Amino acid sequence: MAEQEKIQQQLRQQYKVAQNNVQNALDVQSKLALATLEFTSDLAEKGVSYREAVRAQADRAAQEALAAYRQLYREGFNVWQGYLQGVSEIHSQAAQD
Repeated sequence: MAEQEKIQQQLRQQYKVAQNNVQNALDVQSKLALATLEFTSDLAEKGVSYREAVRAQADRAAQEALAAYRQLYREGFNVWQGYLQGVSEIHSQAAQD
């Protein structure tokens, strides 16, 4: 009988060790899943932030390009108006003489 109790005690000890090992493995798996989730969340957040920054820079660049085009167009238009006014004045003076 003592031999049987000794075997049962050894089995209980081995079962307890196996149970502890399984619990440790589950804890490690849980921590790994949490770390992976945090990493993925941080990565997604940084990706959104990066896209917003790039979009803002692209919008600013487009606005600056349009403003430069408008200014260039206005200046060109004013030059043509001055040129036509000069030609008109020359033509008027030539017609008077």
